Amino acid sequence: FYNESTIGDNSPLSYIWTFPPLKPGNPDRKDYTTDPKQVTFLADTGLITVKLTAISEHGCYDSTFNYVRIEPDITVFIPNVFYPVNADGSGGSNVDFPYGGNKTFKVSATGFETIEIFVFNRWGQMVYKTAMTSKTWDQNEGWNGKDFNTGKDCQQDSYIYQVNATSFNGKKYTYSGSITLLR
Repeated sequence: FYNESTIGDNSPLSYIWTFPPLKPGNPDRKDYTTDPKQVTFLADTGLITVKLTAISEHGCYDSTFNYVRIEPDITVFIPNVFYPVNADGSGGSNVDFPYGGNKTFKVSATGFETIEIFVFNRWGQMVYKTAMTSKTWDQNEGWNGKDFNTGKDCQQDSYIYQVNATSFNGKKYTYSGSITLLR
């Protein structure tokens, strides 16, 4: 936070910054420094109100507040259906989707240090896996609908995925659900 408070006669000012509590039900936190550093918040997403009160040596005061938007430290988007190109060349790019289409199962993510993607068939057999870091991330890489063990096309069916991601601050996230492979 950068304090730009001034007073006409350049006399000294004291400050009270008010931040929300770190635990629900606790009182607001106060900071009496000019420019607080490394302020933490309870929420990992949301709109937080921060208030600054400036007080002159004569007891005159003024205050202002501003909202701080806390964005998630990691964002992951996972599709729920895709239509890959078959071994005979049919499907995928040959289908006329009005808005394009998912020809591979691709997870889109930002704000992560590492990410692992696993896909399992209905019998619990792993048919796809990948692991990357933010430096080796290739958003064009994805599951093409083939069993990575055999190289053969997987059948049209629902598959289970698990995505494990670690944010830059070390927080671990796990996402799981189903993806439908259409043929």
